[in-house]
Amino acid sequence: MALDPDSPDPSFLDPGTSTAPLNLRDIRRYPLPGERVLDFDLSHFKFLVGVSGTYEGNSISPDTDERIVLRVDVDARSPHSPVLHRLSADIFRVHRWSWGGRSFTWSTYQRSWIVDSVTLGWDGSTRVASGTIRNWSGGISMHSVEVRIPVQNRRVGSPVEVRVRNRRTKQIARTFHCTRTSRAFRNVRLEVAVCDSVNNEPILPTCNTHAPSDRPTELAERNMTLASAFDEAGVHLDIPDAFTVIDDSAPQFTTWSNAELHDAMETHFSRYAVGGAWPKWDLWGILCGRHDRAGLAGIMFDWSATGQPPERQGFALFRNHWWFNNVPSGEPTTQTQARALRDYLFTWIHEAGHAFNFVHSWDKGRADSLSWMNYPQNVTNFWNDFLLEFDEEELLHLRHGNRASVIPGGEAWATGLHLEDHGHATNLMPPEGEMPLEFRVRSAGYVDFLEPVEVEFRLRNTSPFPWEAAADLRPEAGYVSVDVQKPSGQIVHHHPLLCELGPHETRTLQPQGSEPGTDRFSQTVSLVFGKGGFIFAEPGEYHIRATYHDPMGVSFPSAVHALRVGNPAGREEDRMASDVFTRDVGLAMYLDGSSAPALKGAMDVLREVADRFTDSLAGVHAALTVAKAEARSHFRLEEEEKGKEEEERPRLTLSHAPDPEEVLKVTQQAARLLAGLEGAAVNLLHHELVRDRAHALVSAGRPGEGRKEVRSLRRTLQKRGVNAPVLEEIERFAVSLK
Repeated sequence: MALDPDSPDPSFLDPGTSTAPLNLRDIRRYPLPGERVLDFDLSHFKFLVGVSGTYEGNSISPDTDERIVLRVDVDARSPHSPVLHRLSADIFRVHRWSWGGRSFTWSTYQRSWIVDSVTLGWDGSTRVASGTIRNWSGGISMHSVEVRIPVQNRRVGSPVEVRVRNRRTKQIARTFHCTRTSRAFRNVRLEVAVCDSVNNEPILPTCNTHAPSDRPTELAERNMTLASAFDEAGVHLDIPDAFTVIDDSAPQFTTWSNAELHDAMETHFSRYAVGGAWPKWDLWGILCGRHDRAGLAGIMFDWSATGQPPERQGFALFRNHWWFNNVPSGEPTTQTQARALRDYLFTWIHEAGHAFNFVHSWDKGRADSLSWMNYPQNVTNFWNDFLLEFDEEELLHLRHGNRASVIPGGEAWATGLHLEDHGHATNLMPPEGEMPLEFRVRSAGYVDFLEPVEVEFRLRNTSPFPWEAAADLRPEAGYVSVDVQKPSGQIVHHHPLLCELGPHETRTLQPQGSEPGTDRFSQTVSLVFGKGGFIFAEPGEYHIRATYHDPMGVSFPSAVHALRVGNPAGREEDRMASDVFTRDVGLAMYLDGSSAPALKGAMDVLREVADRFTDSLAGVHAALTVAKAEARSHFRLEEEEKGKEEEERPRLTLSHAPDPEEVLKVTQQAARLLAGLEGAAVNLLHHELVRDRAHALVSAGRPGEGRKEVRSLRRTLQKRGVNAPVLEEIERFAVSLK
């Protein structure tokens, strides 16, 4: 339920009760310590009236063609809601048109601005807030603003007058008359869906902040929910009481893939969200059983297949993750239950935060931030110091940031942030000094035009003691960040499409000088596509530097790695580029293929690349992507038919069954090509493709052929000089194929 902006101000609520307003007459009876009873002038208590919140209204001069949404953040909204001492506004152009006896009115967004330093005062019973305007975009503003808020009977009166003035001439350029529409700074609707298999309480958690014992001593006790946490941050989260229940009882269905989440978002939520064009203040959260990656507790999965809004609409939690095994259905009775309930609440807030364009704390240069957007395992004594809040920069973005970069359906995730650069646009300087871990970026150093860029991240222990390193080096897992200098000299940060939250899994690296291979491990990572699109779409030389952010709180930058992208080999490749370098093909590649109807055209393009470029690695990668989609089942949300008196509800149905024979067919030529190549540059790619083919052969009832292909791979890699531990692991995999 939305807050009533005309009710008595919450700053008058007695902290000892939840409803009783403070009677100012009673203040006369309380002497100050060591002082006599004072005779207060009650008119002075106008200062207790809180005026923070959102105000909306139209311009009255020089014309009525603009509308303002003003946010006033100058006093406490509640005991646990920080004050940022800012004003900000979104400006809309109002359009009016009459035809055939009908009148039409609509508005279009123009710009957003902020006042970083606010001067407060009183003019009689009118609260006055003023300051210099700074535009979020579009150049420097030459204007200041004065907001005049009348206070009447302990309430904010109307009209609230907003005067925009030319700083040079001191003339009023525009005046708005507003009313307060909310005590929050943003109002957002969250639609929640829950799968039948996990439709048990609690769906949305309530956690007493003092229930876990590992907490700050100064943390105020209160019952915190998803809605109350965002309310403290200045956002009113409207969550309908009725959740959408999804039937996930299909016998073949076990876990959710990224492609299925994406498909569900595009086909389901778009029909149920409040009508109207995007962007708008709507979100979708879905509570599922498990993800394909068992370690995931939550994920921000939504993005647009077309590159057009809406983006940042949705997120998912996975209720059967082991983090939540001990979440109680009622009040926690043990510390284990209390901490599990807190983890559950943390995950809801963290993933919802991504929808407002929050990236992780370390991606903003604040790796030790005590924030909902950090990973608890990354900060020493996190829970003992964390006050259950967003940090100040995040609050500033959430409350007062550029509208397009905050509102769901606006700018892409990880763009338009309050501190956009975060230190990425610096020279790619090499690390200096001796480090206990060596982090390297490796590749063949050259890729053909149209060939997806994959690099190898390698961690090697150079210290005399064992090291527990993060077991997942993909940027999605949060432990590696990547900066790329393009041939033009521009430095960009690679932002992955997905953001994953899960427990910290480690891998032990043995001390330097141990058995070869035990002191290091490598992982192939695709950089082909991210929130910024295709970074490596132009021929020329690129420079890549990655940084490993160890869970111990220290970072290890790699040396700069040079990679050259070749020129098109001919007109055929040049023409094909216009089909390949599109957002939907990039999304299909990022998802390792998809059977969603929305991406059928993209998958057809990849099939064409695999068929036409059989003698190049571009064709190998395309074939591998198509094969991965063919190897997986795909479930879609469809409406379950009910009787006239019953509501329809979505259910998961199988839309694509695994096809192992198609996997083998599409990868046959790629396997031959990789087996005949020399050099170590293709080792990881060759290993991945053969494993996929081996799994397909087992599914097709031919495990003996699978073992034969894997052992052939082992012999090839042995000739290429691969270390013994890797070869032994491949042999164990061959034996397991039955």
